[in-house]
Amino acid sequence: PLPVVAYGTVVSGNVHVPYKALRTDLGGSVLDINNVDDQVGTLGAASDENPLALAVELALANTTGRIRAIAVSSNDLTGYLSALDLAESQRVYALVPLTQSIDILTAFQAHVEQMSTPENALWRVALVNTAVPSVKYIGQYSPDLVNSNGGNNTITLVGSDYVLNSSNSQFVTDGVVPGDAVKIASHASTSQVVTSVTVTTVLSNQQLIVNSPIPLTAVNFYVQRTLTKSQQADAIAANSETFGSHRVIHVQPDLVGVVVDGVTKYLPGYYLCAAMAGLVSGLPSQQSLTNIGLAGVVDLKRSNFYFTRAQLSTISAAGTCLIVQESQGSIPYFRHSITTDMTVLQYRELSVVKDIDFLSYFFHDILKGLIGKYNIVPETLQILRTTLIAGAELLKGKKLPKIGPPLVSYQIKTLKQDPVNKDQVIVEMPVELPFPMNYVNLYLIY
Repeated sequence: PLPVVAYGTVVSGNVHVPYKALRTDLGGSVLDINNVDDQVGTLGAASDENPLALAVELALANTTGRIRAIAVSSNDLTGYLSALDLAESQRVYALVPLTQSIDILTAFQAHVEQMSTPENALWRVALVNTAVPSVKYIGQYSPDLVNSNGGNNTITLVGSDYVLNSSNSQFVTDGVVPGDAVKIASHASTSQVVTSVTVTTVLSNQQLIVNSPIPLTAVNFYVQRTLTKSQQADAIAANSETFGSHRVIHVQPDLVGVVVDGVTKYLPGYYLCAAMAGLVSGLPSQQSLTNIGLAGVVDLKRSNFYFTRAQLSTISAAGTCLIVQESQGSIPYFRHSITTDMTVLQYRELSVVKDIDFLSYFFHDILKGLIGKYNIVPETLQILRTTLIAGAELLKGKKLPKIGPPLVSYQIKTLKQDPVNKDQVIVEMPVELPFPMNYVNLYLIY
């Protein structure tokens, strides 16, 4: 029989079936994107359904230079590890994983730290974003692993109270408190929540009083806590402290407004990282990003109009690079461009990290032509000294208004043949770098 719709019988027609799939044809290579035309031609139209194209577009909006991109073969740890393998031999700097998955972000941290050694000489940083948790699972159980206890968990009526009995639990040890929610699942395999009851009293490690309406047997459950803003701030700070590396910049917030097809959509904060990568690429190495605006991002969630000043200080003090706004809907800008290593100024300030990496690349490149061709004799040591002086003086002369040169001063303290490893030359070259003016202490004396 022919199908019938409200306006008559359908005799014939075209059927359009929309679908979404991961492109695998672009995997296996590092793509060079010079402008928006390149981006559209290579990656397609930018949208939240095409995250790599959208991220590249945001990066291009913040630089006049080239952006490099790698398409993952699978949207999981395996796919990202393959992409990192491709990046190993490439001259790239600010790496942005388009994910909030902690295991992938940890892999990026390991990558940038291992590549940024003198032996590998491929200095780089990772710009990462994590999701701000709204809930926390108390103890070892969660939606992915409910406490079934072999069907022995029960909720029984004791006097006027309903008591959750679970012989394999550790409620006190885990830190369960009144107000936490006990999520009861239909069965252990799928963890589909059928009801939620609230903890009113913690009796012991194995017993809770809950506000259940009826007794229950064979209870499958986990305990969940809705986080306050202060607890969310603590969670963000904890992630920054866990990274704890001058090679990792933990960017927040985790939800940002980006215009897609004329409509503002709120998307994961790794698009902030993509825009930031454009700035890192396009600005001088000694330029701090503090108080600089980001193009392409029109609004922020869970930033300075969500957290209090004290909570923002907690987040920032742990090494979180916060993007904020003067007013809602205004241009987002960097509150303080810092890394997740807060130990010393040289590691804390992103501009200093970028600048020393630039110097490392510069001197590596001008010296590598001397390696292996010559023997260590006074003449070649003098060539080495002359090359270093010429390079350093060139950098000192590259002064820019208000930010100065990438190298303020230098001294060749040691330049000699290694007395033990005779095929090596030891060069000790203390350098002075420009530092950002983060604070002005003004004392009014009267």
